[in-house]
Amino acid sequence: MEGSLSTSFMCMHHQTHPQPSFQKILNFPSCTDVYSSVYGSRCVCIGAQYLPVAGFQESYINNTCILGEANDEVFGIPFQDAYTHKDVQTAAEFQERFISSGNSIFIPGGSTRGFGPFKTFQDFVASGYEVGTPSTVSANIPSADEIIAMGKAILMPPSSN
Repeated sequence: MEGSLSTSFMCMHHQTHPQPSFQKILNFPSCTDVYSSVYGSRCVCIGAQYLPVAGFQESYINNTCILGEANDEVFGIPFQDAYTHKDVQTAAEFQERFISSGNSIFIPGGSTRGFGPFKTFQDFVASGYEVGTPSTVSANIPSADEIIAMGKAILMPPSSN
């Protein structure tokens, strides 16, 4: 699967099919675009009021997200099922609707705002709601040169030398 570089807001609108996000670099230096000024800067926002129906998972895997302000919300994800409108109670139920794994989150101060029953994104990761490799949160914001290197690593094929 190819990676991509994005400097705009990523909002996964709930539909009746999976919408994967894989190997992207998302950069939110400030709330200047129309989506982030309304919804806030987030790595993922499910634009519907509920999680997808079980079996039609959205996914957010091996992405790099750089948020501009401490305590930004990493995931804007509801904890209610789209069909029953009831709260999802377990990691297994959540994973039937949304899969997250191996993401690198950079945020000033390393402090994140929580979502659902979690006080922070780190609590979500520690609670076993991710599949496979846990996502990481770092206060060490990459420099412009480091971000460019990340983009090149994704967008440019390895040299054949």
